[in-house]
Amino acid sequence: CSGISDMVAVEQLQEGLIRALRTLITRRRPDDNSLFPKLLLRLPDLRTLNNLHSDKLLAFRIDP
Repeated sequence: CSGISDMVAVEQLQEGLIRALRTLITRRRPDDNSLFPKLLLRLPDLRTLNNLHSDKLLAFRIDP
């Protein structure tokens, strides 16, 4: 269980953020059609790093 109580709200927020990212990339790098998909492919790695970092921080708080 993820602990998320409103999945619809989370999905709507995520969709808005993805649209904003696509818009930003399109405006800043109009000639680079591959950048947006490349960034999306990095998201799972970033989530994993975030989880590992959070675990480490929690371990430091529990066992100083």
